Amino acid sequence: MLDKNFKPDDISPTFCAEPFEHIATSTSGHYKLCCRSFDTETKVSEVDYEEWFNGSYMKEVRRKMLAGEKVKNCEVCYAAERNGYPSTRQRMQKHQFRLDIENPRPPSVDLRPNNVCNLRCATCGPKNSSSHAKEKYGKNIHFVEDMSFSRERIDPIAADLRHVYLAGGE
Repeated sequence: MLDKNFKPDDISPTFCAEPFEHIATSTSGHYKLCCRSFDTETKVSEVDYEEWFNGSYMKEVRRKMLAGEKVKNCEVCYAAERNGYPSTRQRMQKHQFRLDIENPRPPSVDLRPNNVCNLRCATCGPKNSSSHAKEKYGKNIHFVEDMSFSRERIDPIAADLRHVYLAGGE
């Protein structure tokens, strides 16, 4: 277990705590490494949360980060850092719950079942807000995927959860 005061670069120049303690989904119905990363090819409707978090893809992401190798889906953070801006990778370290790199468990989930939203926040866009999509494309565009947030899917990770973020579906 790592001390709460560690800095990501103390571990490796590509390390991020999110794949060790977080599950994220996108409005397209795919898993992501965090809210800022690119979507993966894995569909939420085909793989349960625990299987995703403990699966071979996530294990490889963690291995690469510990070894200082870049992860393709994390290019958003690498680009911010190259351009002199603080990245989500750097900022998220202070929000950790616990970080066990040997036996990671997800205390945090970010679930986004679809982009239905009646708001047009300046920090958002069409992918996450149907109101933005309507404004940009002149029609309602809804990204909807059966992401089944049933109790049976949440129960295997529920004991570790400390933070649940829900967006979409308003």
